[in-house]
Amino acid sequence: MNECVLIRHAQTDWNKRKIFRGRAEVELNRTGIRQAEKTSTLLAELPVEIIYTSPLKRAMVTAQILTRPHNVPVVSDPRLIDIDYGEWQGMSEEDVKETKLYSDWINRPETIRFPEGESLKDVEERTVSFFKEKIASHNLSIIVSHRVVIKILLLHIMSLPLSNFWGVRQDPCGITRVEFLEGRYVIHSLNETHHLYKPSREPKEDF
Repeated sequence: MNECVLIRHAQTDWNKRKIFRGRAEVELNRTGIRQAEKTSTLLAELPVEIIYTSPLKRAMVTAQILTRPHNVPVVSDPRLIDIDYGEWQGMSEEDVKETKLYSDWINRPETIRFPEGESLKDVEERTVSFFKEKIASHNLSIIVSHRVVIKILLLHIMSLPLSNFWGVRQDPCGITRVEFLEGRYVIHSLNETHHLYKPSREPKEDF
């Protein structure tokens, strides 16, 4: 049996301000540091063998905090980097929400390519191959990456098309545990955030 824990990096100010991050280097904010520390404490007893991470600082710092109880290698891989938003990088949702491209992003995300950037299919091609390779290589590994990357991995795991992109979510430091057993995936938990927030009916932003 092989298991992988998928974790989105902790919060940044750009998450709160609904700014498209992409390849920009954005620091974790104070809330993000606390989120990573709480997640590290929650996972401290797991027999983690290795942590893979996106090379971007917000993911790297999250991974470095997660490894403290385990003292295992943190290995960055460019296939886990965030989607390239191209011309949208650094722009806010407010800046683009009146455009046709934004409407398509919300309603038909599988059909678009960001100007000078990537499509969801591009991200799928580089991340799914990485995931298949690494989940089979360790008894228990952690992958720290980004909203778009983890959503796409979840769609692959559940055999859903990219058109279902908005049908799954992964909050900052949300925990998803996936087992690979006899050639099939079993999801043990999906986007656990009970260690970060009190129960609430208030909707959270998927950004």
